[in-house]
Amino acid sequence: MRSSISSLCSLSNQPDALAIIYYENANTTAEPTTKCWPINDSVCANDALTSTVPLFPIQPPSSNTTIDVSLSFEVNSTGNFLWTLDGSSFRTDYNNPILPQLEADNSSASIASFPSEWNVYNFGSNKSFIIVVNNQNAIAHPMHIHGHNMFVLSEGTGSWDGKIQGSASNPARRDVQILQPNGYIAMQISADNPGVWPFHCHIAWHVSGGLYMNVLERPADIPSLVKTPSDVSALCTSWDAFTSSRSVDQIDSGLRRRGVDDKAAQPWSGRRRDHLRRHVRELVRHSV
Repeated sequence: MRSSISSLCSLSNQPDALAIIYYENANTTAEPTTKCWPINDSVCANDALTSTVPLFPIQPPSSNTTIDVSLSFEVNSTGNFLWTLDGSSFRTDYNNPILPQLEADNSSASIASFPSEWNVYNFGSNKSFIIVVNNQNAIAHPMHIHGHNMFVLSEGTGSWDGKIQGSASNPARRDVQILQPNGYIAMQISADNPGVWPFHCHIAWHVSGGLYMNVLERPADIPSLVKTPSDVSALCTSWDAFTSSRSVDQIDSGLRRRGVDDKAAQPWSGRRRDHLRRHVRELVRHSV
């Protein structure tokens, strides 16, 4: 197995990762002789959707719901970068998670009362829906959905023209798709998994900086179909007890494990700000 990270997209000092998997009765002293196929590293993007055809065909159901989400960033009053979706940088309340609330009360009144910074997008009872993410900056983002494989209907630079790239009856399916700089992704979700599902950039410090949204799917079905495991509920109880006697600053999204060195792990350290600035300069240089 091999994974070669794009030098254009990542600015990595070590772009190659290699691994060998040995099956039963395999010669464990032999080394692979295969070669990597040519990679187009002139653009931050996955392979063309026209060349990625799922072996097991699945046709997306019909959908009459499409939302557009604008991805951008801002600099806050302390001089730090924050990523935004529709102008909102995600923050949450660890003592008041969304899913247990919906298990107890899925009324439209309770959903409407969620704070705007929780970035909850309610798709109601739709059986399927389309999300179009429009990237308003020159940074690529590997966008990841939980709980589903998304049908990637179209992607590229500019804006979506409403047409499907590749096969309309069997489009590419992924759980991570690169959103190109100044580009878009049009993805369709089958609402076959009621719950609250994270959709976010898979770069850890980007999601720490607010690049995250909650996809709320079939809220009316959550109380009867979703049950939080007892060990997870116990963790919430322990967290409530822990925070009742001390104040805990939110310095991360919670989607990654913190390092031992808190200062080095701070999502808004000068090191990360410098990285972002270098990233923008490199992408602009390559696009000229």
